[in-house]
Amino acid sequence: MKLRGKYRCHVFDIPYSTGEAWWTFCGHSVKVYTFCLMMQNDIEIIYYGHGKSEVPCHEHVVVMDDEILNITYGDIEKPFYWEDGHQDDFAHRIFSSNSVDALRRTYNDGDFMFFVWGKGHKYIKNNFKHNLNFSFEHIGHFSHPICERRIYNSKYIRGYHEGFVHANRSQYLDFVIPNTIVSDSLEYSDSKEDYMLFVGRVIPLKGVEIAVQLSLDTGVCLLYTSPSPRDATLSRMPAWG
Repeated sequence: MKLRGKYRCHVFDIPYSTGEAWWTFCGHSVKVYTFCLMMQNDIEIIYYGHGKSEVPCHEHVVVMDDEILNITYGDIEKPFYWEDGHQDDFAHRIFSSNSVDALRRTYNDGDFMFFVWGKGHKYIKNNFKHNLNFSFEHIGHFSHPICERRIYNSKYIRGYHEGFVHANRSQYLDFVIPNTIVSDSLEYSDSKEDYMLFVGRVIPLKGVEIAVQLSLDTGVCLLYTSPSPRDATLSRMPAWG
């Protein structure tokens, strides 16, 4: 593969994810995948994640395996979601430690560092010396930012951080770039039915109460699909393509 650019970027996956295509139910994992997919022809991507990962990259650095996930989260062959975990749990600590060790081999001066997991990647950023001007993060949650250069998923999250996390400190270089989707992973049909679809965790934070009230007010049926850890019927969703 011929690269049009000369830049190198170190991309760190989410420690609880295997990086396989069925992880489409996790927005953070999808963010890692779509970034690498979109940028693979323009920059050299050094990816850090699980050995089974299917994330497109130029160098795959294995820093996680099933044994660590099983120890931390239980039987990962069963559907699970990280919601009840913590960003300092065993899997996160192993992922971060292994990534820092690997960076001593893979990192070159002037490389970019790309973080998408807020405080979950903070140990890596703080424990490997690199040029901070070449570090940036893509934020789509309420975790406090760890980099000076940030890209947000929405104006709402950017406003939250600007007004609460670091009030009175304007960040003029913080941009908003919404999440993307891989269209090949969706099957289009021109046969429509009369219902609304809610995709996301069934919790107030995601707006499910608004969806339910809208359904009640309009009389339109509401269907939902959710990766809830308490939903025993959760099945692996289709691949990215």
